[in-house]
Formats: sequence, structure tokens, C-alpha cells
Amino acid sequence: MTDEIREPPELSVANLGPIESANIELRPLTVFVGPSNTGKSYMATLIYALHNFFTAYASSRRVAEHLAFPAYSARLRPVDLSQNDIGSIHEWVNSALPRLVVDENAESRLHKMPDAIAKVVNRTLSDAARMSEPLSDEIARCFGMESASNLIRYPYGGKSLFAIRGSATGENGRDRHFQYEMELTNGDARLTSSVPEMAFARIDPDSWYIWHLQSLMGEFQEGKEEAARALISDIVRGAVSGMIRPFNRPARYLPADRAGVMHAHQVAVRGAIASASRAGWRPDSPDPLLSGALGDFLQGLIALAEPLNRRHYENESLVAQRIEKSLMRGEALVKASPTGYPSFFFRPDGWERDLPLMNASSMVSEIAPVVLYLRHFVR
Repeated sequence: MTDEIREPPELSVANLGPIESANIELRPLTVFVGPSNTGKSYMATLIYALHNFFTAYASSRRVAEHLAFPAYSARLRPVDLSQNDIGSIHEWVNSALPRLVVDENAESRLHKMPDAIAKVVNRTLSDAARMSEPLSDEIARCFGMESASNLIRYPYGGKSLFAIRGSATGENGRDRHFQYEMELTNGDARLTSSVPEMAFARIDPDSWYIWHLQSLMGEFQEGKEEAARALISDIVRGAVSGMIRPFNRPARYLPADRAGVMHAHQVAVRGAIASASRAGWRPDSPDPLLSGALGDFLQGLIALAEPLNRRHYENESLVAQRIEKSLMRGEALVKASPTGYPSFFFRPDGWERDLPLMNASSMVSEIAPVVLYLRHFVR
């Protein structure tokens, strides 16, 4: 797909938590400013949940194995294919594509996807029902709620809506608009879509899809139905990834109470381990102790104690260095403790020993997590 996003995507929300209605454009820097309890954190958490879902959905299984995405995978129901669809895909893979891949003629490097297969791809792309349950589950997880329907604005009690809208410019120069809209009612979540037909007219034999097809060739004889679904799913993932930008990129959420969480995370982890070892004392249906967004933040902190992980991610962040030099006037440090969990310190300029972060000023405690994430997670 050769479309290019011309304008930033738009996120509309109605009756979500404290938000009666909101409409924003997601730009590279979007700042929410306003009185307390007006929904700024709700909007930020929703954006984070959408990032988690679409990053996992748009990323292939093979690529996801090598990248550090949040601990979440989009578990969609299988692609719906008829026996005729499977036969068409099987014939295409075993006849046209092998000849195309070995053809060195430059004029043959772009191949027209058969109409029958393009129709299957577009039908799957518009099947928003496949995404309803996993998307609502991820939203509920990030907010720390049993169901996404609990986000309906109180005391309104009707339904909650949010929609992602955008436009892409196709090969013919015309704008093509898309929309994903989720409606939350008591006990139910329903996702609908309005997606234009994508131009899958040409496939580059050097593309990732062809490489993946070649890896599936051996499976087509005994498991051609499963392999056909995998192929269509991978093509749709790529189309969604190009259409839903910037939601197709991993996100990190730094909670507002991050300083307190950093001070208490070791106690929280030890408590969780202790409760897990006392199965007889646990209630049958325990209430969640943490939101998914806060849990992801804690997972990131724990990962900093792993030497291999730290070597892999650590980078010379100029932004982090400038924050330390101009604002903190010292260095934020993370060290593995004897128990294997990370401990956080602050070394003020001119000091020869480290100060536990919990004993540093409140300004340093609030900024240190930002510096550590810039240095160890942002690439």
C-alpha cells in the first residue's frame, strides 16, 4: 500500500468517565491543560490503550518476537475464509508467485494481486467485529476495570462512544477517509468501521509478505487453510499499520504518581509474591490492585534490573543528559539490588556517593523516571 497520511488522526470521545465530549487531533506533541477532574488522565490512558492494541495488532507475529512491545497481544478471531477463497490463495501462492520471485526482469518486479484475493483482504479489513472484544479488553485492562462499559460517564448511564478518524491520499490523489468507532453500553462493547477499499493492485516480490509466503510454502499441502488465514491476516496487519498511524507505534505511559510508585514498587512486588504463595488466603474473585497502565510501568522498572536488558536498551540520550544537567543538577541511577529488583539513586553534582531516590527532593523524584525512560526505553 502506497498511501500517505496527509493529516493527523482525530480522536473523538463522548460520555467517557468525566468527559462529556472531546475532539482532539493527535500531533507529535499534544498537551492537555485544564482544571482537575475534567478527563485529562482518562484521555491519556485511552490513547495509551489504543497504542497498545494497534501496535500489537498491526505488528506481525514474527516481527513482534524481536521487539519490546507491551505484554499484550491482539487475540483476534480467525480470518473468515470460504473454501473458494482458500483455493484461490493456494493457487496464487503455488503458481504465480514462485515464477515471479525468480524472474529478474525489472519490469516484472511489481505483481498485480488477483481481484479475488484483493476482495478477501478488503473484506477482512472492514471486519471490525474481529477487533471488538480484544480492544475492549485492553481498554479495561489499562484503566484497571473489570469491563470497559464501567467507563460510561456517571450519572449519565447511557452509552459511551469513541472514534478514530483519518484520511489517506491514495495513488489517484483522492482522499480516502476511514473511521473506527467503539460504542460501550452496559455489559457490551461493539466496534464498527468505515474503511475504504485499499489499493492492493501491486505486490513487490521483495516485500515482507512474499518472504512470509515462502516460509509458509511447506505448510500449504497439509495446513493450507491455516496458512491462507495467516497470509491474509499479515496483509491486513500491514494495511492497518499504514492507515492507523501513529497508533501503530509502541507507547510508554508514565503515571502521575510515578515517584511514589518507584519508592514502593519493591514492597508491592514482594507483597504480590507473598500473596501468590498463600493460595488458601486469596479470595475467589480478588479486585484488581493496579491498572494495566500502572502495571506496565512497574514491569518496565523491574526490567531495568536485568543486566542484559539494560545493555540492550541503554543509550546516550542527549535530552536525558540536558534534563539532568540543567534541572536535576545530578544523575539518576539504577542498580540491581541483591534481591534482583532495581534500586534507584540520585548522585548530586560533586557528590562521591549515591543518595537513595526516596531521600532526594520531590522535584528530583518526579523527574527521575522521565530521565530513566529516555535513557533505557526510548529509541
